[in-house]
Amino acid sequence: MGEFGAINTALSALQAQQRALETTGQNVANANTDGYSRQRVRLASVGSATTPAFFARGAGTGGGVSVQDVERISDRFLELRSVQEHATDSSLQQTKSILGRVELAFAEPGDNGLQAQMSDFWSSWDDVANAPDDLAARSQLLEATQTVITGFHTVATDLDSLKQSSLEQAGNDVAQVNDLAARIAQLNQGIQSAVNGGLQPNDLLDQRGVLLQQLTSLVGVTTQDGPNQMINVFVGGTALVRANSAASMHLDNTGPVSFRWDADNSVAPVNSGSDGGLLQAINVDIPKYRTAVDNVATLFRNTVNAQHEQGVDLNNAPSGTPGGVDLIFPGGTTGTVDAATISVNPAITPDKIAAAAVNAGKLDGSNALTMAELASSATGPDQAYRALVDNLGVDVQRAGIQADIQTQITQQTDNARQAVSGVNIDEEMTNMMQFQHAYEAAARFLTSVDSNLDTLIHATGLVGR
Repeated sequence: MGEFGAINTALSALQAQQRALETTGQNVANANTDGYSRQRVRLASVGSATTPAFFARGAGTGGGVSVQDVERISDRFLELRSVQEHATDSSLQQTKSILGRVELAFAEPGDNGLQAQMSDFWSSWDDVANAPDDLAARSQLLEATQTVITGFHTVATDLDSLKQSSLEQAGNDVAQVNDLAARIAQLNQGIQSAVNGGLQPNDLLDQRGVLLQQLTSLVGVTTQDGPNQMINVFVGGTALVRANSAASMHLDNTGPVSFRWDADNSVAPVNSGSDGGLLQAINVDIPKYRTAVDNVATLFRNTVNAQHEQGVDLNNAPSGTPGGVDLIFPGGTTGTVDAATISVNPAITPDKIAAAAVNAGKLDGSNALTMAELASSATGPDQAYRALVDNLGVDVQRAGIQADIQTQITQQTDNARQAVSGVNIDEEMTNMMQFQHAYEAAARFLTSVDSNLDTLIHATGLVGR
């Protein structure tokens, strides 16, 4: 190799260890950077010449070391698994959140819930039955009736508001999805340019990974590797990002709410991610409980009106007859009532409450007593409402359990991915010491070669002068 060849060997060693130290420093600097994958310098020995010259041949000691590239440490399988698990986790967390807010709308159990309000309503009929001629008791009954109606209105309004806010969130999300898709397409273009230029696009790959996690948390995506380290991103089998071009979508709420592609207005089947949970809530979960509370309101009206028609008021007028007492609620016992619009008949006054049975005298309270006993009816509105609340409780509990289990799975997947690609400070400190000592040794080797050359140049031939 010779002394001058040794200088080149020492130089390559210094440069390689310096590059390794710089890479280690980059890892340490980004130990807490979201989405950063640690990097590692791949070194390779520079071998000696394999073809002899005319009058000489290599000594076989090699020519030093070279930096092949700076690798981005990652596990493709774990990255794909993480994308899938995050999509599922976001969907279940969204469902859990929405059902929790539905549960808050009913405020059960509690003093302000519909159950307590209906209980007070039936108790007021008991009070009227005990004192049929007491106008104060009858007035309190009408107030309790209005309280129940207000309770129905509150639940319906809260559910409608929840649906509207979910629609607004979905509209905001679709704009974010389009933005993320466009940015991923731009990064694909930058990655391709870097690869074609012989560069390592490690930072661009990390940035794309962060955007991909955000995108899959919204709509749930699948990916496919493309040329030059680009990726294609799909939603339900249709490409949202293909190489360096991105598609776009919009929210359609003219029928069942859905995401549709701008290109042909076809449905984009978003079944995962937080928006998958939102669409499930908007189209299924919230309408389910909105319809259920409407059904309870209808049953409440029908039950009360049907029994009220069996009695007479303080003026001995039967319920519902022309010129006589009006029904408690408009509409009689036909048709479905909307919980948001159910109301007390404005013609009802305390004296027109039909508390007495027919031909029993106006001071009779038997019809009011029968009305009060409807509170325990197996087919009455109270039982229907309790069944509604019980079903909601089961759904909320199930959603919570599923979300908690999925969160643990997602965390385990992320931990496994982080173990591969994450920065371990202890490991980096060890590497730093290793590369530092190697650099010092290379510098010492260069000093030794320099000393040898100095001897050859300045001391050779001085003996005997």
